[in-house]
Amino acid sequence: MTIKNQILNRPQEKPIVWDAFFQPNGKRKPLVIFCHGYKGFKDWGAWNLVAENFSKQNLFFVKFNFSHNGGTIENPIDFPDLEAFAQNNYSKELNDLDEMLNHLISEEFEHKTEIDAT
Repeated sequence: MTIKNQILNRPQEKPIVWDAFFQPNGKRKPLVIFCHGYKGFKDWGAWNLVAENFSKQNLFFVKFNFSHNGGTIENPIDFPDLEAFAQNNYSKELNDLDEMLNHLISEEFEHKTEIDAT
């Protein structure tokens, strides 16, 4: 199963756009979170192929765009938000990763039974 361009809305922060790839078989899977590098995007290059391969290995693979990577919800692969990119820093990215992880292992997450959070 592929879930593309989901939005993690956060009241005081910019939203995060994310994708998940997994086999919906009711078995808990190890969670793999892909964090792209500087000036990176979740949809750049071969990352969809990588995600599909991890999914075939019975892993729950998530890739996301950092909130200040320069992309937007409407345009997640280009670079239209230069102001956000200028404000990006390591602390913002750590916060994004923390919130993404907390969302995925939360009781409210629709596919929580597919993730081994231990």
